Amino acid sequence: MPVLSTKTMLLATALVAGASTAAMAQTVYGGGSTLAQAVYNSQFNLYENANVNALFNYGGVGSGMGMAAFLGNVPADDGFPSGTDITFGASDATLSSAQISGFNTTTNGNLIQLPSFGTPITIPFKISGKTGNGALALTDADVCGVFSGKLTDFSQLSSPSGLSGAIYVAYRSDGSGTSFLLTQHLAAVCTSSTSNVTFSAMTTFANEFPSATPPSNFHGAKGSSGVLGEITGNANAVGYLTPDVTRISPINSGSSSAPYVASVNGILPTSAQTAKALSNAPAPTTQAQLGSPAAYVPAEASPSSGYPIVGFTTLEFAQCYASADVANLLADFILQLYTSAPYTSVITANGFSAVPSGFSNAIIGNIYNNNNGYNLDIQDSAGCSGKAGR
Repeated sequence: MPVLSTKTMLLATALVAGASTAAMAQTVYGGGSTLAQAVYNSQFNLYENANVNALFNYGGVGSGMGMAAFLGNVPADDGFPSGTDITFGASDATLSSAQISGFNTTTNGNLIQLPSFGTPITIPFKISGKTGNGALALTDADVCGVFSGKLTDFSQLSSPSGLSGAIYVAYRSDGSGTSFLLTQHLAAVCTSSTSNVTFSAMTTFANEFPSATPPSNFHGAKGSSGVLGEITGNANAVGYLTPDVTRISPINSGSSSAPYVASVNGILPTSAQTAKALSNAPAPTTQAQLGSPAAYVPAEASPSSGYPIVGFTTLEFAQCYASADVANLLADFILQLYTSAPYTSVITANGFSAVPSGFSNAIIGNIYNNNNGYNLDIQDSAGCSGKAGR
């Protein structure tokens, strides 16, 4: 096995469950989302425990880098050995229709994009005298003002509750699905009266500003760990992170090193409130939707109920694979992801929410099986006929 750089990717040496141990092992490479890393590690461990011939080793390279590698089938920075086939990707930024249609269907079949779980984007803070989740109460207008630079002092918040002092804003400096989900929401709710910039959904937060230069009270950091360090290491700090590194998550509830998070519109980013928000997302039901790979991960930029800043983190697969062993392994993992209770428990333990049943039922029926004859299932005999596969 080649020695990989510290900028690792998903590496799986896999055999189909129940296949002969003498069969040749398949090496499966993928990469992407860092926020999903803890969840995927735990879920892969579950799969390994039940399938002795499967071995997964996951490392995140970030949504932007991972998807560039998967879509282009090229190495992600120095994370992949020369000549590696990028088997699948993981992202927190929904792919555009152009990215999906641009995938090489001649060789790989359809691009299959699936929601693996729902996530809130939390607003962690460090403010003297303010402890506990919800101790900082923000509205959508406040979030727009803080992250656009329109509001620079806590006294300017809609309900400052005696707070004052310059706001220290931490943001992701690298390409990030976390930034994408935050800015997707800001684009939906911010107006010229609440924001200094016109937001659009972007993976690179700084690009929201002229010349890609945020205001002077903004401080960029790479990765979730970098943003976490900026928040915990500075006074009057506010930023954005996923729940797996804040104290809203069950696994961090007793950790003094994890920051508390603000409420937004009076709602905390719990797993239950995330699930409530994403229950509003329209699952594919019509013939046109069920037959379209793009319809399985819709945007939910401004939900009508639940926590307001939410989205899906996703897995991206080619439909067709050169190795039947790899295809069967990935298809079986998809089945477990959407039907197995222990896999769901891992999701909620990390502060995320399971995919709504409308989506999981559609995925099992059309991506795992081919119940409706749309030929979208992994390694579909008709859809992959004559295709070399990834």
